Amino acid sequence: MRTLVAIMLCALTIGCGGKAYDGAKRFPLSGKVTFDGEPVDGGTISFNPATENATDKQRPSGGVITAGEYSIPEGQGVNAGTYQVEIRWSRPTGKQFKDTQDTGEMIDETKQVVPAKYNTVTELRAEVGTGSTTFDYDLKSK
Repeated sequence: MRTLVAIMLCALTIGCGGKAYDGAKRFPLSGKVTFDGEPVDGGTISFNPATENATDKQRPSGGVITAGEYSIPEGQGVNAGTYQVEIRWSRPTGKQFKDTQDTGEMIDETKQVVPAKYNTVTELRAEVGTGSTTFDYDLKSK
């Protein structure tokens, strides 16, 4: 079993084909995210090519927001261009429900607290390129 895990980790590290990326330059992304002044912790951020300006060279990317900050390394970053930014953050409601599909255990109910204007119908944009890789977002509930 340990050998299988080691092989899988090596495959993920090297990549399926072992071929180095030779496409358009990727850019690392980083920044801070707050919601009503509170650092987002355990949320996600996604950069998706903006449909109005998308090119074949653009690729989506994203990462986890921890303690109000995110960092996406160059290897997983995006190419230059305009991106729609989606931010999601679910928080416990204080209620629990029984997992009827799997274990039967009680599970904390969570609710998306970030308004749709920052995710499913996002108004957020990022213009990524040389010198433009840090994007901070101060989201408001209203």
